Amino acid sequence: MALLHVYPRAHDFLEQVVPVLERKEVLNSLILGISQRFQDFADRVYLASVEDEQGLILAACMTPPFRIILSSEQPENIEAHELIIRDLLAHGWTVPGVVAESTLALAFSESWKRLTGRGYEIGMRERLFGLTEVIPPSPGPGALRQATEKDGPLLAQWAGAFHREALPDDPRGEEGFVQMALKRIRAGDVFLWVLPDGRPVSTALKTRPLKQTITIGMVYTPPEERGHGYASRCVAALSQHLLDSGWSMCCLYTDLANPVSNSIYQKIGYRPIVDACECNFHP
Repeated sequence: MALLHVYPRAHDFLEQVVPVLERKEVLNSLILGISQRFQDFADRVYLASVEDEQGLILAACMTPPFRIILSSEQPENIEAHELIIRDLLAHGWTVPGVVAESTLALAFSESWKRLTGRGYEIGMRERLFGLTEVIPPSPGPGALRQATEKDGPLLAQWAGAFHREALPDDPRGEEGFVQMALKRIRAGDVFLWVLPDGRPVSTALKTRPLKQTITIGMVYTPPEERGHGYASRCVAALSQHLLDSGWSMCCLYTDLANPVSNSIYQKIGYRPIVDACECNFHP
């Protein structure tokens, strides 16, 4: 029989659930990465798991106002979905949607629709890629360097543009996203591709460092600089830097609606791992 466990303390979730998720670190990189930052959310976090005598069925993590993140090797286990949904409803949680492997996200959304009477819309469809060896891109001018606070004004503009272009529905809003990017500069997570004359033309950041894997995100080149291979060189150089720093794999998510990004990353060594999607619940 499946049993629901809700974790009022993040420590208990980290101790009991995370070690199981780490057995498939790459597939669970999103929920594992978020779990490292529970302290940023104080008590505004929902943590739960569903287990039976065989072990973990479903893990759930939600940090409002973001969607609930799920992980499961039994994506169509309706009993597990319903246990989570009924608990969320019973305790008054507002659930804007779900992010998970595609089969799981869609099955959970159907369970949500059945239990609540409220529908959902499929949002961004994504693909998780992984890289263990960089294929060097075509040679070109420039070099990778770490961003500093002097780059803040430019990167604030780029972060805002990235938000409007790629993540217009991000619940942080444009200003919140920009502040996140500036905070990441101070943490040493943001990198730039810089031409020999010192002009930055592309950016990417590292995020969610785990035991074996690390993720690259917020890859952005302003429109006037596109078509020159700057993003490819930036991501390739950052990926190599991270591999040289000790991680065995770099990961990144792409929007399946963007054929350009899906193509360029594969040319530098990224290989598909799993498809995921976002589903947005109707109020």
